[in-house]
Amino acid sequence: DERVVRARYVTEDGREGVRLLEPHALVINWPAWYVVGHDRGRDALRTFRLDRFVAVEVEAEGFRARPSEVARALAA
Repeated sequence: DERVVRARYVTEDGREGVRLLEPHALVINWPAWYVVGHDRGRDALRTFRLDRFVAVEVEAEGFRARPSEVARALAA
């Protein structure tokens, strides 16, 4: 649906925060799964480990896909 999500996320060092994300891709790098998305708070494409999400809420607001930005990030 290309809708923004509000996610509670725990970083590798244990800090918890809330992120507004535009999720673009799900990537498997065994044994972990990752969400690649545009982090609105940092205004950058970021990768988030799926098992570190504490809660996710789908917002009413939509977003415009960034396929070329995501493709470049996944190719790197």
